[in-house]
Amino acid sequence: MLKISLQILGFYLVFVGTWRLANSTTHSPVGTELLINREKEEKYNPLLDLLAIHKIIKWFFLTIVSFNKPGRFTGVAILHKRFNWGLLWLLFGIVLQFIASFY
Repeated sequence: MLKISLQILGFYLVFVGTWRLANSTTHSPVGTELLINREKEEKYNPLLDLLAIHKIIKWFFLTIVSFNKPGRFTGVAILHKRFNWGLLWLLFGIVLQFIASFY
């Protein structure tokens, strides 16, 4: 039972981390957008990512639907705090799945 719980929790954290990494980039803000993004970054709570299952499912569905649309990588800003927490969730999920394989 512990093995299954750790695997499910690990998979969920990997899914949350992937979603957070994918959403930690935005277009380069100018003017008032710069202040808005800075304020959002300061008020960011990483624990709320764990409760955002509806946002994650919506993002996953929209990614699948728009998979063939071309993208571009110009004028991008990375929200570092969100990126770091996304990476942490992803790595923590992988470690949990690795630990679960020993049970």
